[in-house]
Amino acid sequence: MAVYGYIRVSTDRQAEDGESLGTQQRIIEGYAMMNALKSDKIFIEHGVSGSRPVGERPEGARLLSTLPPSGA
Repeated sequence: MAVYGYIRVSTDRQAEDGESLGTQQRIIEGYAMMNALKSDKIFIEHGVSGSRPVGERPEGARLLSTLPPSGA
């Protein structure tokens, strides 16, 4: 089974003061490790608002295009 992660911050301030990209990545990798999974790819989105649908964000669209079709 492939395991993918997606991390995002919308502003530089969030990256510095909030949940930084590095923190988010460590959380995903830690979860994968605790569940005996290997993270195949983490998609990293910089400076994109969470109000935009995932499929309209550059890395979000890449993530969605990587996933197999539903029911496959």
